[in-house]
Amino acid sequence: MYTSPILNLAATSICYAKKAKADRMVVICKSVVSGHIRMKARPRLSEKLEFIDIDPVVRQEVLYKEEKKVRSIRDHQIALIPRLIYTNQIDSKWDSIAKDS
Repeated sequence: MYTSPILNLAATSICYAKKAKADRMVVICKSVVSGHIRMKARPRLSEKLEFIDIDPVVRQEVLYKEEKKVRSIRDHQIALIPRLIYTNQIDSKWDSIAKDS
């Protein structure tokens, strides 16, 4: 089948168009004390995560540090990953972490 040069150029540019980068990343954060891991989503351009949370192994508040990147995601995809639905919401934290003032 014959295609005109303009149509051929349009079809080629559509095929090679780059996708926009994902705006969030899923990372594994590891407890400094026991090695327990949690998955978190963070903005792609932000600093590495460090946060204090309850470690179920030692049952105390400990420091978690970002260990490695798992994958890139978009904001609307967080709801599709069960481990991220509640871990990224502030109101889902235990009372000992999100104390009422």
